[in-house]
Amino acid sequence: MSAEQFMSRDPVTAHADERVRNALVKMCDKHIHNLPVMDSDGKFIGLFGLRNLLRALLPKAATISPALKSLVFLADNLEEVIESLQEVADQPVKNYLDRDHLILCRTDEPIMEVIRKLYEAPTSLPVVLVESDGAHLVGMISYWDILAHISSQLGDVDPRLKSACVINDNEGSDSSD
Repeated sequence: MSAEQFMSRDPVTAHADERVRNALVKMCDKHIHNLPVMDSDGKFIGLFGLRNLLRALLPKAATISPALKSLVFLADNLEEVIESLQEVADQPVKNYLDRDHLILCRTDEPIMEVIRKLYEAPTSLPVVLVESDGAHLVGMISYWDILAHISSQLGDVDPRLKSACVINDNEGSDSSD
């Protein structure tokens, strides 16, 4: 079994120049944590995710200093968080991409390798075909994609599990988180 059998095809994506506010609307609407981002040629260039957005909302000292383990000394100020969001809302998603530490998956990746990568990744895995002209996104694999397939193979599946983990038929699913 390979990644191609588990991946969600045609995931929701964002264009590199798309505004953060539009990407956030897509993510909220589809209940996904990450959007694969495409350049003007349709090539995959990175992920825009909720973690990227949260990083933008934190004070700079909290994101650059590993010694700063707690922010309890800061006053709770929702207005400042909203102001921070307003500052980034009209910026392009390309300013907030995860590019350097991405874990990618190939379509022919064996399932045990996919599970290992999901274990190591802080997020879902983009499934790409890497060619001489760049990486082409062909799908996404999330923890939910794997869980749905594995749980569907259990002999006596709890009905609550069946209804909670909708089995992905790979036809337009968008489980990109």
